[in-house]
Amino acid sequence: MRPLLVSLLFLVTLFPAPLFADTVEIAFFSSPRCPFCGIVADRDLDPLQQEYGESLQILTVDTTTADGQAVFHAAWEVFEIPPERRGVPMIVAGDQVLVGAGEIPRELPTIIEDHRRTGGLALPPIPGLLDLADQPPPRVADPDWRDRFQGDLPGNYVSTALLLLMLAVLVALLPHRSWQERLSLKTPFTLRILVATTGLLVAAYLTYGYSRDQELVCGPVGQCNVVQHSDMAWLFGVIPIALLGVLAYAVLLGIYLFGRVSDRHLAHYTPAAALVVSGGGFAFSLLLTFWQPFVIGATCSWCLLSALTMTLSCLFAIGHGRPQLKALVSRA
Repeated sequence: MRPLLVSLLFLVTLFPAPLFADTVEIAFFSSPRCPFCGIVADRDLDPLQQEYGESLQILTVDTTTADGQAVFHAAWEVFEIPPERRGVPMIVAGDQVLVGAGEIPRELPTIIEDHRRTGGLALPPIPGLLDLADQPPPRVADPDWRDRFQGDLPGNYVSTALLLLMLAVLVALLPHRSWQERLSLKTPFTLRILVATTGLLVAAYLTYGYSRDQELVCGPVGQCNVVQHSDMAWLFGVIPIALLGVLAYAVLLGIYLFGRVSDRHLAHYTPAAALVVSGGGFAFSLLLTFWQPFVIGATCSWCLLSALTMTLSCLFAIGHGRPQLKALVSRA
């Protein structure tokens, strides 16, 4: 018996959590009209459920039903949740409240593991929550663009307004007009530098926040962190799209400075180069501005500022850049 006991004690020392892990119960507040609730459920909760099995019990509360809405409001009162955090997706684990597609995946795995090692965790003491335990799980529908748009109404209205403005600019720029050349001629060099530098700083801030998974300071309009954690904020799933903005603005500034200080023959072609960079950035910004309200369902105010600076940069460049670019293409 002694060798057997020694072996068991050795195994307990090596693997204390798996042998004596306790059940963790959490409440997941969701809505079938919330696109990010489905993202959190599929991307974050399903893998955790597969990893922990019966050791993790997730009670999903549909906040669009009368009972679910009542429990949702009760959770606000019990945990004194401020108005700006009263949204879905929301997880309540013990006395901890996690809100959003960024906060939940960042903090929930640690909470689960900590409580599994220290005795488990029961469902939070929210009035009416246990009554929902026997109900079938809510159906998570695939929301259409109208449902997504409702997720961030103020921000999405602003992004739609900017999108319409950018489309108007695009229509105005398609035919060659004399006012475009006058605009390029009269735009001060310092204004070009200021606009491009603003775009560079914004893109750098977004890249830093995305790469470090830091919460962005968004301001009164928009849901920057929702956009940050969407699949469309990343290129190939690993490169922040904002990094492309950093590169574009850095190249644009380099073109401006080269054309200003250099006396080489190549400096003569900087207007065409500036149009290529700013025109490509404008087209991509147009697409990103469309994605935010109609595909992602949330707006990033910093992204809108970057789109605006790229639009201005294209306006500044097209008057001198287009004739020069046409001449270069005709020679080739």
